[in-house]
Amino acid sequence: MKHLSLILLVALSMALGAFDCPLTAAETAPTKPTIKVGVVLPLSGNNASLGEDVRNGTTLALEELKKENPEVALKVIYEDDQMEGRQTNAAALKLIQYDKVDAIISLWTPAANIISHHTDREKVIHFNTSWDPTAAKKFHWTLIHGPSIASFAAQSVKIMKLHNAKRVAIASVVQMGNQKIIAAAKPLMKEAGIDVAFDEQFEPGIRDLRVYVLKIREAHPDFVWQLFFEPEDEIFFRAAQQIGYQQAATGYYDYISPGSKKYVDGSIFPALMTTPSYNQKFVAKYGAAPKYSEAGACYDIIRIISQTTNELYNKSKRMPSHEMLLEAIKRPRTLDNLSIGQATMHADGWLESQFSLYQMKDGKITPYTQKN
Repeated sequence: MKHLSLILLVALSMALGAFDCPLTAAETAPTKPTIKVGVVLPLSGNNASLGEDVRNGTTLALEELKKENPEVALKVIYEDDQMEGRQTNAAALKLIQYDKVDAIISLWTPAANIISHHTDREKVIHFNTSWDPTAAKKFHWTLIHGPSIASFAAQSVKIMKLHNAKRVAIASVVQMGNQKIIAAAKPLMKEAGIDVAFDEQFEPGIRDLRVYVLKIREAHPDFVWQLFFEPEDEIFFRAAQQIGYQQAATGYYDYISPGSKKYVDGSIFPALMTTPSYNQKFVAKYGAAPKYSEAGACYDIIRIISQTTNELYNKSKRMPSHEMLLEAIKRPRTLDNLSIGQATMHADGWLESQFSLYQMKDGKITPYTQKN
């Protein structure tokens, strides 16, 4: 009995002593309310460089927010989709059903069309980087951060006119965005007296484009409009070099692979580029400027979601509903100091920016002026 009493006394002393132990700062600090954002991007596969760039952009935004110490924290959950439809769909479902995210960020129109069905049904905010605002107009819960297809088409035709082009070959990989851009450009080309000498798309993943390039040469264009990304860009340029074909051209040259820059040196092209101030921050952290404007667009989206959430929270000291947050983000206004400069938010959720003209010089991209 004495032994049992002694054991109980020791246990009671230890329990009482535990109340005297000071708590750590982490244990005493109140837990912040948190908004969760899922980011669907290609972290592996052919477009992994895009995914890495975007993840760097979102990380930059998160580190800035941490220093600013907002009342509502923001947590990011990444999902790799390799830009493949089935994986995009699975990633969205996981983020919504398992992770219970408040918002999803995705890249480009195909992902917007897949994810928007789920986010509309589940009332989750969806922010996509795209040149086509159709998804924002069609789906209540989807917003688009990007310039317009019409803007890209108009700037491309402007370049054709700068070259006094009269017969243009349109070389493009099969992709819905390309089809919409071409459709937007053709009336402008007709108005400018520019004929379409060739317009035939090729399938993505093709390994030899020599026959395709021969067809272009046989059409006798005086200018080529090239609408494809890597790795198709190098395949096309290599095929043209092999048959000795060269022609003045424009295209998506801010997206081409490093090995293709030599083929387009001196060319003018439309692009949405991140600002020098944003690039400076990016270089300071990662040692090089972003390769893709989407890295800046996703940086903007993270900050917009965080700032809007905190503005609403500071008014009521309660986390806003998804509907309240969506309505506040969609409020029509001009947004300054974004990674791409200035943009206009439309009531349908399209955050519109504008393409400008750039030129490739010695492997570097510089703003184009008539004096270039």
